[in-house]
Amino acid sequence: MLIFIRHAETDFNKTNRWMGLFEQGLNHNGLQQARRAADALSSYEFATIYTSPLSRALQTADIIKSSQPQACRLVVAEDLRERDFGEMEGKTKTQKDRERLDSIKTVESTEGLKQRLGRVINLIGSNSGNSLIVSHSAVYRQMVISGLVRPIDNIDYLANAQWVVLLQTPASHPRRQPCGEL
Repeated sequence: MLIFIRHAETDFNKTNRWMGLFEQGLNHNGLQQARRAADALSSYEFATIYTSPLSRALQTADIIKSSQPQACRLVVAEDLRERDFGEMEGKTKTQKDRERLDSIKTVESTEGLKQRLGRVINLIGSNSGNSLIVSHSAVYRQMVISGLVRPIDNIDYLANAQWVVLLQTPASHPRRQPCGEL
């Protein structure tokens, strides 16, 4: 089984600003969200937790790992980092800016993002046991849009600390699991 969870809340999330590669840890609410997610996910017994190297994802992953009933590996995967939003980082998100992201030269291209996510999904798919991915909203959206994974529930956006069970291939049909939103 493969589950994806978006990292818990930061101050940039709370104020609707582009974060990208900007380093910011979880805020007070985010720490509470991560603890609730850890409790909800504790019954899954992950063999491996794959996480983005950015601190907000690492904090979320560490909290979840600490609630696992058995030891699991924590793998920091550089390819799971958030999309580089270049000059947009730190700015308030607007619909106009969302529509023009791919035309801004300092923003990582969707094709580049898709390629690196394909590499990491291939790596994760080659491992056995339950796995958890702790990453970011743009990462999740690109994985779904590009067909690298398919959520069992038709969810194209995850809130902070929201998780969903994924299928890696259309031919996979695991037992239906609930989507968790904390």
